[in-house]
Amino acid sequence: MKIIDEKGRLFGKINIIDFLVIVVFVCILPMFYYGYKIFSKQSTQTVDDPKVFTEIERYCKFIELEPEDLGLIIKGDKEIGEDGNIIGEIVWVGEPESYFYILDLGSGETIIKEDFNLKELLVKLKLRVGIRGGDTVYYKDKRFVVNSPIEFTTDKYSLAVIPKSEGFKFGKTAKKTLMIDLDVVLKGIEEDTLKLISSGDKEVNAEGETIAEILALGKAGSDAREIDLGNGNFVL
Repeated sequence: MKIIDEKGRLFGKINIIDFLVIVVFVCILPMFYYGYKIFSKQSTQTVDDPKVFTEIERYCKFIELEPEDLGLIIKGDKEIGEDGNIIGEIVWVGEPESYFYILDLGSGETIIKEDFNLKELLVKLKLRVGIRGGDTVYYKDKRFVVNSPIEFTTDKYSLAVIPKSEGFKFGKTAKKTLMIDLDVVLKGIEEDTLKLISSGDKEVNAEGETIAEILALGKAGSDAREIDLGNGNFVL
């Protein structure tokens, strides 16, 4: 029996060209396999492993909270990462608010209804985030984007929370704030209290923002009072 017959077939059965194609394919298949493994490993290291970490603070909102979940959320709740370090912490908790949902009636018409069983809660989170690609922020393995939910998990609960924009204001409507200078007189102050007042004293709100500050102090004077004796008669 001839190895290659007059028709170019191997052992009279397989076309020699087809056979060579199969041999070449079998030879290069491992090259493609190992090349893919190397490429995927490099891609994983480049995309999935952030080399830079930082801490940020951001107002976030828990929505569609059941009463039992709402009662679990308190200041100081922490999420622990796989390495045992804190990656998220609630540093401020607001007041619960009613949750509203929107019903789409079509043709651009909607109805807003209050859900009396669910609540939403604004909090401030301190998060350890990773930076990828120079400017893309990730929390755990999920990209951190305003108004896109992330999962906040503690030993008590695992709930979705929505990061709010930097210009987010409290309440249902946005509020504008304005700082003004006023000359005021503090009256009826006890001697001991008077000694505690100094320039630079500040009042802060629940979010830690300064809402009032003493810029300068005048001289302390006597607290004179008018006493009405009737018929237009007064005495100091």
